[in-house]
Amino acid sequence: MEDDELILHRFGQKLQQLRKNQSLTLQELEAIVDIDNSNLSKYESGSIDIRLTSLYKLSKALGITLSKLFEGIE
Repeated sequence: MEDDELILHRFGQKLQQLRKNQSLTLQELEAIVDIDNSNLSKYESGSIDIRLTSLYKLSKALGITLSKLFEGIE
């Protein structure tokens, strides 16, 4: 796995963990952040890159800072 793919994969795992810690389904998170459910699923699987604006929306919806989203994925 290349570095970019590894980072996307680790970020996806982190995002999924944070979402589940909040007891949110993908559908519930979609309704909060206005990001398509299929894209959220792809973010969590690490199969697509994520935009900065989406990162910001997700951090706000999860009640965490942007830096917390990246904690431990290096």
